[in-house]
Amino acid sequence: GQPTVGPGYQAVLRYRAPDGSEQQLIRRSAPGVPHPEWQIFHELRGMNVPADQVLELHTELESCSLPGAYCARMIKEQWPQARITSIAPYGTEHASRQQGMQQLIAHQGELHQVADGPARPAPVRAPLPPAQPSPPVPPE
Repeated sequence: GQPTVGPGYQAVLRYRAPDGSEQQLIRRSAPGVPHPEWQIFHELRGMNVPADQVLELHTELESCSLPGAYCARMIKEQWPQARITSIAPYGTEHASRQQGMQQLIAHQGELHQVADGPARPAPVRAPLPPAQPSPPVPPE
């Protein structure tokens, strides 16, 4: 079937800093970069934030359980004490992912209306160009 394509999503993580204050990291998905959950994970490691100081992770799209990222597994293993919330579901079945993507698009549209900012463009899957046959390689 057609791949599920969305407008991108945001993740917000709250953690306790060494001085006792609560801080947050916000990251957004984009083509060619890791999922926001992994961006945050690596940034926290670079800042030497202990895993047990992670308080909460909120994502617009439920963290994936799919090959290539396995975000949900990483979160459960690394931050088991953290409160995890999301707006739109993102299951393992194609139909549930498409449904979650529609919910995410609707949510982001509502945010656009409330915040009076520019709307995010609708997702577009560009078709791949037709494959050109390669010439045969002669034996050496």
